Amino acid sequence: MEFVLFLVRIGHITPEQAIEVLGRHVASRPSLGKLALDKRTMSVGQVFDVLKVQANDHRLFGEVASALGFLDDESVHELLCEQLERTRTVDDVLVGDGYLSDEQVRATRMAFHRSSMH
Repeated sequence: MEFVLFLVRIGHITPEQAIEVLGRHVASRPSLGKLALDKRTMSVGQVFDVLKVQANDHRLFGEVASALGFLDDESVHELLCEQLERTRTVDDVLVGDGYLSDEQVRATRMAFHRSSMH
């Protein structure tokens, strides 16, 4: 998020593009329920039970699934790691969707890190 704001601040992308980039990044993240189904660690019925609880509860999917006894902490951790691996990085969105070149992202990342060290 801070890197995207830095890109706006230095004029590499517009505020509207920043919103698009972050939206695409977030949209690429698969849900834990889908991942649990893909990995067969939960049944469709169990996923729906969690979603029903979440409709009236603001806890995260993994918390509810754990509280209901469907997943243990290790399984939640594995699903979160899988989710992270399958989510497009902001850099991938920037380059893959044509906002910036790979070289621009690399150079700007270095400038961002230098500026955040001060």
